[in-house]
Amino acid sequence: MSAQRDRFDVGSVAVGTRNAEQFNWSPEDLLPLCKLERANIKRMQDEHIANTNLEIEKLKIAAQRDLAAQNFAAEERRRQHEIEVLDKQLELARLRQSQSL
Repeated sequence: MSAQRDRFDVGSVAVGTRNAEQFNWSPEDLLPLCKLERANIKRMQDEHIANTNLEIEKLKIAAQRDLAAQNFAAEERRRQHEIEVLDKQLELARLRQSQSL
C-alpha cells in the first residue's frame, strides 16, 4: 500500500478523498495528505500576503517619490518667480537711475 501511496498525486485532498476507497486507504492514511495540503495552502497564502505587502511598499515608495518631485518642482517655480521679481525690481531701479541722469 505504501507503493500506491508513493505513486499517488498529492495535488489535492479532494482527489485523495475520491481515490481513498480505490486504494483502500483509511482516514489515518489520508491525514498526512491533508496536513500536506494545509501546509501548501498556508504557504501559498503566505506568499500571496508577502507579494501583496511588497506591492504596497512599492506603491508607497512611488507615492513618496512623486510627492518629492512635486515639492521640488513647486520650490523651483517659487525660486523662478522670486528671480523674476528681483529682475523686475532691478530693471525699475536702472530705469529710475537713467531718468535721474
